[in-house]
Amino acid sequence: MKLCFKNIQIFVGENFSQHKELNLIIEKNSKYIALVYPDQNINTNKEKADIRILILLDGTWKKTFKIYSLSTNLHTLPKISFLENVSSNYRIRSSSKSNTLSTLEAANLALKLIEPSLKTSELNNLFDKMINFQIEKMGPEIFQKNYDKKKGSD
Repeated sequence: MKLCFKNIQIFVGENFSQHKELNLIIEKNSKYIALVYPDQNINTNKEKADIRILILLDGTWKKTFKIYSLSTNLHTLPKISFLENVSSNYRIRSSSKSNTLSTLEAANLALKLIEPSLKTSELNNLFDKMINFQIEKMGPEIFQKNYDKKKGSD
């Protein structure tokens, strides 16, 4: 992600409740910050025009759920969620949940939501290149056996 975004900070861990730097960012920017996270209880009071800072949790669905659950400082943040009509192009991963996106895809959609004129096609191009490279390295047999199940279910 650092290659795509000029102004990005990455924090590594599981429980960010006491993370001084993140808590300072949240405190100083409470009017302008949102968490990109799937949630049935979306806080829709936040005007998208006000959002200037996005927090994204990166990892498997199980891991991001654990991060969110442990990091109580994130629970009161407004959320940007994509609960319907989204589909992932992340063909080398699967989820039992519908409407699941990779972190990069979620970042791309969130950016387009808050800044509709922003050109994000290069993010999609880089993502597709990464996926195609990984499929090429694993070989078509392994890809078809383990990941190409979407074709059969359509």
